[in-house]
Amino acid sequence: SLDFREDSLPAPPGLSSQLSANANPSASQLYACTIADLQRRDLGHSDQSSRLSILLAILVLLVAVMVTGSDDFPLLFRLLESALEAIGGEDSLGEDELSRFIVRQVHKMRVYAAPLINEQWGITTLSTRQNITQAFECIRHCSQHQPEHFPITSLVMSLIQQSYDIYLEQARRDILSAASGSDSFPQFAESIWRVQRFKETFETFPADSPGKQVLIWATFMAASDSVLEEHKSFFREVFASFYKRSGFENLRKGMDQLERVWKRRTLSDRWISLLPQAKVFIM
Repeated sequence: SLDFREDSLPAPPGLSSQLSANANPSASQLYACTIADLQRRDLGHSDQSSRLSILLAILVLLVAVMVTGSDDFPLLFRLLESALEAIGGEDSLGEDELSRFIVRQVHKMRVYAAPLINEQWGITTLSTRQNITQAFECIRHCSQHQPEHFPITSLVMSLIQQSYDIYLEQARRDILSAASGSDSFPQFAESIWRVQRFKETFETFPADSPGKQVLIWATFMAASDSVLEEHKSFFREVFASFYKRSGFENLRKGMDQLERVWKRRTLSDRWISLLPQAKVFIM
């Protein structure tokens, strides 16, 4: 697992002077100070190096909240979007390798974050073809550099696409159900079919192949749509294996959130409306 030490964050310019009064700040002090410093930044007048440093710091903080399971995730992601807006969007970053890396991470995180922050934002983001295409850039980049893993990357992309479809299909059914007042059986039947398809595809993933951790977000979406006990048991085991491997707290909280979603769904609550309540970055 990632060790969130005092020296594990790239400090944005100017941060060191704020910490001079405390030569040995704790991780929590450094974390809070870094966020406060980033919120004060005037990126519109920063040079390229400072912009990249600040964006990279926010990305690292987003990884940190995955490790800790912190509910600061929505705040940090909005901070990232505000920073990008201040510099004129990700297209203004340039074509150097670090800029391209940051852009790929932003595109991926934007799609994964949206349904976990706000239902309408999730629907809008996942409904936009450009966002989906951009979210796959990280996987395509890895595939280009490691072509021997092409069959695995194709499988990963298929599962992620299935998870997008699961989310959007549930959103569509919610709208139709609200408009017509129809019962939930046809919806449950559709959910069962889609989750079963995801499960069967997931089970074809070779046990000794790399990349399964990339599927945490997709698995969480498919698991949220589960109705049958056999599907719920399957996803409990999958998430337990994810957690055993990394120890990241977002996974433990993700498992807790799944149990809440499944319980609330039996009361006819809409699961996509429940996802933002945990305020945890699950990916």
